[in-house]
Amino acid sequence: MYVTYILFGSISYTAINIPYGSMASAVSENLDHRTELSTWRTIGSQLGQFVIAVVGPMFVYYTNKSGNEVLSWSAMSKFALFCSIMVIITYLLCFRLTTERVKIPVSKEKFSFIQTFKVMFSSRALIGLILASLFYLLSVMTVNGMNSYLYQNYLNNVKAMSFIGSSQMVITLLMAAVVAKLSAKYGKKEVAIFGLLIAGISYAIVYFLRLKNVEVFIDFVIVYQIGMAFQGITSLAIIIDVIDDLEVLKDRRDDGAIYGAFSFLRKLGQAAASGLTGFLLEIINYSPATKFDPAVTILIAALIYIYLYIH
Repeated sequence: MYVTYILFGSISYTAINIPYGSMASAVSENLDHRTELSTWRTIGSQLGQFVIAVVGPMFVYYTNKSGNEVLSWSAMSKFALFCSIMVIITYLLCFRLTTERVKIPVSKEKFSFIQTFKVMFSSRALIGLILASLFYLLSVMTVNGMNSYLYQNYLNNVKAMSFIGSSQMVITLLMAAVVAKLSAKYGKKEVAIFGLLIAGISYAIVYFLRLKNVEVFIDFVIVYQIGMAFQGITSLAIIIDVIDDLEVLKDRRDDGAIYGAFSFLRKLGQAAASGLTGFLLEIINYSPATKFDPAVTILIAALIYIYLYIH
């Protein structure tokens, strides 16, 4: 399992994600087009998450003899195989149907990793974006990892998790046009910060109310999702602006290297989030024997709200 996970997540996915993420600048020079590409990329990722968050729980959970909803590991393996097949099909479609219209001249300079590294991290815009994305991913992925335990153990309603997964996709679709227009009027950075404030405030309110009512809880999560849609849609467009900014300031065009550094540090956030989820469960004494104890389940909810609000 370790070998296949590293092969997929750390090698294959990264090798695909770096050129894919920096490809927007080669597809169009128009800034509005690039924002639209970022929007549709976000929508596409939401469609993928829809399959995992909505369809997945319907197949991978079952009700045990005690009346609790628990995970079926054999069903999870089959579902993962299905997702893997879909990955191959969709990437092949992307390769066949994408056209790079902008001819970016190939630099004749000998590539220097040290020089590129110095140029990249002399950019305030790049440093700011990397730090923001790092902590954003650290927060959101830790919360997403804890959500499986929140809905199963604290709210005892796995179906609500499916509903939340479907609502995220719908909200992203609805917000796509709104965010694009607001970004053009007020700026991508300002729109992203506004969305994060909405998300943080909604989860802070949920923490202080200590909600157990699933319907009311979902209402606040939807407000959180609306706020996160602002950030999610704009962030992928901002990296292309950073690449352009560096070209203007330093007269260097390093799409792959810049996006590679951006992607690598995002990976650090993802890796840290995975480890942090396990660490948080350990410090609250979560185990198969205690996972439905009220003293443990209330701590699961508290950790999620406090952690996300702080970040």
